[in-house]
Amino acid sequence: MSIRKGSFFERSGLLLYKLVDLIYYWSLELPHVAIQYELQVDEKTITDWVNFLREICSSELSRNPVRLGGPGYMVAVDEMLVAKRKPGNQQSRPVAAKWLFGAADLGTSDFFKEIVTQRDNAHLEPIMR
Repeated sequence: MSIRKGSFFERSGLLLYKLVDLIYYWSLELPHVAIQYELQVDEKTITDWVNFLREICSSELSRNPVRLGGPGYMVAVDEMLVAKRKPGNQQSRPVAAKWLFGAADLGTSDFFKEIVTQRDNAHLEPIMR
């Protein structure tokens, strides 16, 4: 039986040591080009794996949200409007903006962020709690 059996490595054609190196380089936030050069694999492979690793982390954070604050802790809370002009949009047409709500524990550097559709007290208070 393969050591890959039952893991997310199971269906990959990459050598196991390259997969482990890829995850390590990704965790160091190396640029994709640098990872591609180090591992000698094509750009599509790196892009696919990086997207997959993001999905894994995102799912895990959704299942186990960060809890901040408590007695003796100071938490900073803020909101931010996030918008990006779409490629080829030189005419500055309106772009759908999103509001990002987040908080950070000033003592531990733990944080969370969440895209919100409404920024009123009724919607933000449950998130803060």
